[in-house]
Amino acid sequence: MPKGTIQGNASDPDQSLARILEIDVLRGVALVGIIIIHHIEHFHVFRTPDHTPEWLSDFDPKVMSAVFFMISGKAYALFSLLFGMSFWIQIKRRHLRGQRYVWRHVWRMALLFGFGMFHEVFFSGDILHMYAVFGVFLLAVRRLPPAWLLALSLVLISLPLHVASLADAAITGSGFNFRVQEENWLADIHQITMSPSFWDDVRFNFVVLDDILVWNWNVGRVLLVPGLFLAGVYVAKAKLLDRPARWWVGVLYIAATVSLAFWAIKNHVLPMIEFNESDRYVATVFFETHHRTAFMIVYASGVVLAWKVGLWRRALGILAPFGRLGLTNYILSSVLGGFIYFGWGLGLHEYLGSTLTFFVGCASLAAQIALSHLWLRFFDQGPLEALWRYLTWLREPRR
Repeated sequence: MPKGTIQGNASDPDQSLARILEIDVLRGVALVGIIIIHHIEHFHVFRTPDHTPEWLSDFDPKVMSAVFFMISGKAYALFSLLFGMSFWIQIKRRHLRGQRYVWRHVWRMALLFGFGMFHEVFFSGDILHMYAVFGVFLLAVRRLPPAWLLALSLVLISLPLHVASLADAAITGSGFNFRVQEENWLADIHQITMSPSFWDDVRFNFVVLDDILVWNWNVGRVLLVPGLFLAGVYVAKAKLLDRPARWWVGVLYIAATVSLAFWAIKNHVLPMIEFNESDRYVATVFFETHHRTAFMIVYASGVVLAWKVGLWRRALGILAPFGRLGLTNYILSSVLGGFIYFGWGLGLHEYLGSTLTFFVGCASLAAQIALSHLWLRFFDQGPLEALWRYLTWLREPRR
């Protein structure tokens, strides 16, 4: 067990000094998915390589489809859920220690926004700055009972604007348009990312910030993320991780059924319905998002269940240090990814299709996991986690 890691009772935030190993493992699982997806996307290059072995050309589309089906949207959703859980545990611990935390949390989120802007230097798809903004508003719901948290989270996760637009389409024949026009920023990204100038890439990453925000609005993430935050607060506050294994078996089966139903509707029912282009986009996003969110619950409940019954616990535990250094590993993965694929580094996106990229991503992950284990032999926190803590409390980080 890494230095400073204390295994406590699953999700009980009342154990103020306990390190919740399950959450570290879940965060590690989420990070593995996020990083693999980012590698497959070549960190937002979104372009088929010009030079790839012909014998791999048949495998590349299959590998990309498989990775996107298994991971895309699910890892991101789990990462968001865990953010809400961590918020509540942090609030509870500070309260038990008699520390005033409300304004400290606002400052902590401002620092997280700063980390996000630093991350944006290397990767145009940063999520930390959005987490920081929505994280501030979690303070408004911290005293709500679990039932209210669950209800509010379900409202937001349901994507109410998409629901209203589809209902309007069913009644009037054309749903109201809440979407914002997106610029075709992807058309420029190849030229920019292949530039040997690091600063060209940095400028581009910040130029497309508003385009990324528009995309997040159109696909519902501006509502989905705070909804998942609230769901995470609910999970922690209701102490769901303390539920017995058979309860989690039920959650897994229900989530798998719901995910399959939404997937079937999206792929087999929607194509038979006549839509205009805008309504079809909204319907596709709606059913795909709910399929992915339910699939995320399958993953989360599967990991929790495996951990509770001791199945693969040793293998899952390997991811605990990696998840514990979540902030450091998330940003480090983009620094490494930029160096591997962009023109200011090795520029390998021109040569690596999805198959080879998948193995490069796995190798990069293995290196980060090993480095996380090594780091925690000597320190209690990752470098960015320690810096975040130091700047939050203005005291020396723990060693």
